[in-house]
Amino acid sequence: MSRYFGAYLPLDLDLSCYIVLLMWIGYTARQRGLEPSVSKPLLFMGAGVAWLVLAALSGLELSSRRVDGFVVATVAALAGSYCVCWVSMALEKLKDVPVLGAFERGLVFCGQASLAIFAIHAVDWFIPWQTMPLLMTLPASWLFASIVRCACDIGLAYVIKKA
Repeated sequence: MSRYFGAYLPLDLDLSCYIVLLMWIGYTARQRGLEPSVSKPLLFMGAGVAWLVLAALSGLELSSRRVDGFVVATVAALAGSYCVCWVSMALEKLKDVPVLGAFERGLVFCGQASLAIFAIHAVDWFIPWQTMPLLMTLPASWLFASIVRCACDIGLAYVIKKA
């Protein structure tokens, strides 16, 4: 909306309406019994394929209010949310496996510190990709940038918690 009118609505109302739409869809899905179930691995795989394909065909960046291909981006976001929930439920069933103990503790930390991680993530910082040509030539430079960004956000939140 702000892209067409050239001005942002107060209190991020344009963005808030989109978030409310996503929350309503999730609420409705739960009310109708469509929430993820570990006993449905084929549905998980289908949602995962849909997520990857549709995310590649669209764009959704809430911080810059960019939604390219509204319907496709929304379906990709919902499929991604479904996959994340499914994996979380699957990990919960495997919590007694010793190898997953450290991984589970990391996820618990991220859950407990999610507000701090989000606050750190919301602070704009710049990875100078243009000054590092080697990084731009990596086969999935966006994936590398995402991993670095998330690791920095979580690492800073951990340092703040320990301080």
